[in-house]
Amino acid sequence: MHRSIIFAGPSLHGSQQPWPSSIEKRPPAGKGDLLAAVLEGATCIGLVDGTFDLGAAVWHKEILFALERNVRILGAASMGALRAAECAAFGMIGIGAIYRDYA
Repeated sequence: MHRSIIFAGPSLHGSQQPWPSSIEKRPPAGKGDLLAAVLEGATCIGLVDGTFDLGAAVWHKEILFALERNVRILGAASMGALRAAECAAFGMIGIGAIYRDYA
């Protein structure tokens, strides 16, 4: 079964794009959120926004944990672009201009 989850917040504020019902939208990710998504059965995770000052950020180890279990991880815009640039060598997929600037 395919289960997709995206962690997004301010980067998508005001977006008028229709949201596919097959993708579960969650608030910006913090430490442990990607790990929890993997343990809940996510097969594809989009990381757009994450916590910076309200709590610990998404750890690289949880991204690597997901990738080792063949979970597709995509990152864009904010925390996602940063983590994608840092984890591209391990299989995380970066999307967009901010990712390209970091990479």
